Amino acid sequence: MVSAEPAAGPVAKGSLRPAPTFLFGAALCLGGAGLVALDLLSPGPTPVPAEMPLPFEERATEVPLAPPLDGLAGVVAGPAAKRIEFVDRSSGAVVATGTFLERGADPPVPVAWESGAAEPVLRPDLDPAEELRLVEALRRHLEPGATVLAFPERARRLVRLAGVASPSADADDTAGLFVPKAWAAAASVRAWERERARIGGDTAAQAALEAWLDALLAPPARGTALLHLLAGGRGAHLVLHLADAFTAGLMRPDDVAVGLHDLPAGGAVHDSIRLVKEWVRSQGHAAYAVLPREPMALRVFFLARAEDRDRLLAHLLPFDSADLGALPGVRLVFQHRGYWVWRLDPVAGEEEKS
Repeated sequence: MVSAEPAAGPVAKGSLRPAPTFLFGAALCLGGAGLVALDLLSPGPTPVPAEMPLPFEERATEVPLAPPLDGLAGVVAGPAAKRIEFVDRSSGAVVATGTFLERGADPPVPVAWESGAAEPVLRPDLDPAEELRLVEALRRHLEPGATVLAFPERARRLVRLAGVASPSADADDTAGLFVPKAWAAAASVRAWERERARIGGDTAAQAALEAWLDALLAPPARGTALLHLLAGGRGAHLVLHLADAFTAGLMRPDDVAVGLHDLPAGGAVHDSIRLVKEWVRSQGHAAYAVLPREPMALRVFFLARAEDRDRLLAHLLPFDSADLGALPGVRLVFQHRGYWVWRLDPVAGEEEKS
């Protein structure tokens, strides 16, 4: 079910209008937009065929492989970087900008993404400097072909740039795209993404994605056991970003209610913490985690329902610092900004191969 209710709190970038709140699972709540508005409160569109024209056009420019893009390219021989502006056909506004690494006939690898609208457009923001820190850590500490469990787009990026393996990398994850309601051609957008990423049709990868979601949304003990099954009893690394909680809500809206809300960052850390806590308390949300979005903005990810705190996902991301990582056989090995990387130890008696 999707419904709407007013949102509270100012948006960053100087706007005095309320910041949008996006909640997937139980409801979709939003207020006015401080940037481009895509009218998410309009009635839901009638389903359309996948061949309907895309609601945006792409304007591509090749850009130099300057830092941090050159570091990300690293092991990718002969790459080129392309910056693409996604322009809404109806308004002419740039609603998102992405940077992709390309090499020959290989699928392009997204390494940067910034929505130009008040809501996420297609995918959450992607910071190439943050990605580089993760990729460098994996290159340094993991053997080539080591098993990584992650959401598919992230898995595809890490397979290409860090030389790891991931069972869900080739899964169709277009259910996790955030397609604004103003774009009636949702089916066409998802078909475009499948073609761009060359995904779909791999039944084993699709089953791995479903198993990954089942594990993250299960109670902690059962979820950990499901991860061991997915990893074949051998060791693996779990790569999660705070934005993945939002993606989980998009993919399994009947199972978990996850939302996000932007707040202005205060002049002092304690002021920002107080502002976030007051907002969460006023909305009655069960748990939250915060990610700085830019110098003067905070993005708050929240769990709307108390029962969602008792899911493995909430114990692997900082929604409850008291229970963060308090799981047998799972230990934190890397943390940077929104990234939390955990080592899943092998099951006793299994030879560790990862």
